[in-house]
Amino acid sequence: MPRRKRVNTTRLLLLIVVLLAAITTAILSLSWFLGKSRLPEVLTIPVKTVLETGKRDTIQKAKDGYYISVFVPKTGNTPLDVLVRKDVEAEIELFEEKYKEYKPEEDVPKKVFFGDFETYANGTYVSVLRYQAEMDEGQDPELIFTQSYIYDEVTKKNIVLDDLFEGPYLQKIAAIARQELKNDERFSAHTYDPMLYQGTKAIPENYTKYFFDDNNLIVIFAPGQLFEGSDWVYLPIPMDQLTFYLKANFTGTIALAPSDTQVNFTRYIDPDKPMIALTFDDGPNYGTTDVIIEALAQNDCAATFFVVGNRIKGHSSLILSMIDHGYEIGSHSYDHSDLAKKSMADVNANLAKAQDALWEIADYQMTFIRPPYGSISSTMRAELPYPMILWSLDTLDWRDRDAEMLKNNILSTVKDGDIILMHDLYESTAYGISELIPILQEQGYQLVTVSELFEYRGVQMVNGKAYGSVRP
Repeated sequence: MPRRKRVNTTRLLLLIVVLLAAITTAILSLSWFLGKSRLPEVLTIPVKTVLETGKRDTIQKAKDGYYISVFVPKTGNTPLDVLVRKDVEAEIELFEEKYKEYKPEEDVPKKVFFGDFETYANGTYVSVLRYQAEMDEGQDPELIFTQSYIYDEVTKKNIVLDDLFEGPYLQKIAAIARQELKNDERFSAHTYDPMLYQGTKAIPENYTKYFFDDNNLIVIFAPGQLFEGSDWVYLPIPMDQLTFYLKANFTGTIALAPSDTQVNFTRYIDPDKPMIALTFDDGPNYGTTDVIIEALAQNDCAATFFVVGNRIKGHSSLILSMIDHGYEIGSHSYDHSDLAKKSMADVNANLAKAQDALWEIADYQMTFIRPPYGSISSTMRAELPYPMILWSLDTLDWRDRDAEMLKNNILSTVKDGDIILMHDLYESTAYGISELIPILQEQGYQLVTVSELFEYRGVQMVNGKAYGSVRP
């Protein structure tokens, strides 16, 4: 008769324990994976379709004091898979070093390290987003975004934004991001928050997390990056607004379909650099206002026009050009009369008439006024339903009518935070400021609207109050 082999009981028990541990870890990982949304809540425009690329691999370990279960991608793109796995293994090493001496008592939970990822496919690009969580056994994982990767299947390389774009592309991305955040009512309370501008500033360290979906570059802002207590923010930047900055040898197949997002004339403003507001009164006027608009557009800057209401209808194309270029319009009354000599009822009627004239040609609400002659009554200060914008630098262009004197008056006295008074009725002003704009920019001044000056300096205007400058 054949002899029966004796079973090593100790070895069998050890095998059963190992198998049970592996099964338990797998069940825990699967339950977390199925029961928990991996992608943090998108606070702005939702990301489109998540596309699975390739297969999953799993790194699992079970020790006396902890479990490890991490999903990693097997996209078939070896450099990408190797890079992600290398970064995951580095995180695991840190976790294991942290808990190498951890040996909990029977009623104390073990530590758990859990990781997962998402992949997005777009043309020749594969984007991977990696998440991880560290918690006690039995807790739901609060997955934290860790890193993003973009792999180009044509060049067989992992790429960064500098591989795709050139020129001041970060400034464009930052400007669009700020515009989108300001347009979202969930962020409206933080419009004047300096953290928002520091967190979106066009510096590489603010834009290290990103990926592609169908038509967008999705930039990711970390918790606390935009304002105190802010969560993860996934913000789509339409690729069709970045095509100017794509490198000439760009061979990707990112779809450049028209975007649903309307972003007009977004300009980048650095809150840490000097800024001034150019303002023009008494217009608009053909032959001068249009020259100023063109000069502003050519130099990628902006200004504020305080228009007289009875001139709006006869110069409607200039008004529409201001709006189309993203410049700002304030009220200079309907007829350039001295508002300080009127009753408040007459003041309000005069300003309403000017607003009505503007509404006849454009859906634009003027939000502040410049009283003619700078004349303000105590009643206006107490009851006017608008802030009043005066000036800190009077060019006296109405008196001198000389382009060189205009330039000298500004260059000899201009300071950070100035609101500069000019009049767009005069050719000397139009051509003088056209020459002066690039000089001011070379000296480091950013030329912004009045609202931008207040916004980036964190000052909120108050109705009835008069402002002449916004110093840093």
